Amino acid sequence: MSPIKAVAIATLLMSPAIVLAENYCPNMDAEKRLECWSRLADQKERFLKGVIATSKYRAETNGKSYGLDIAGTVRLISDSQRAWGEYAKRECALQREAVGSGTDRNPQEMNCYLAKLDERILEIQKNWPQ
Repeated sequence: MSPIKAVAIATLLMSPAIVLAENYCPNMDAEKRLECWSRLADQKERFLKGVIATSKYRAETNGKSYGLDIAGTVRLISDSQRAWGEYAKRECALQREAVGSGTDRNPQEMNCYLAKLDERILEIQKNWPQ
């Protein structure tokens, strides 16, 4: 087993997102659970967009009092989110590949993505203008 695959599997086994996602959609077959997780991801994505919109709004309305380059700050927020999206996609693809073939591939990727969404929302709320 490659070292990268071993680290990815160890990360999956320790991930609290797996427990949370499974608890969110209990007692369902694999197909229904994936549908349920997809709905959860959609909800979290909408919430994330709202948090980002709030940060942009705050930068635009309060930025001058802090001496911010408003247009530059809003552009940096957008660029940061785009880069994060690419990072999350690649990171979760790595975790999917670490599992190999079989029925656990998609749930592992979804668990990763749900955890990344939660982390991103908290990061923005903590560090960006709200």
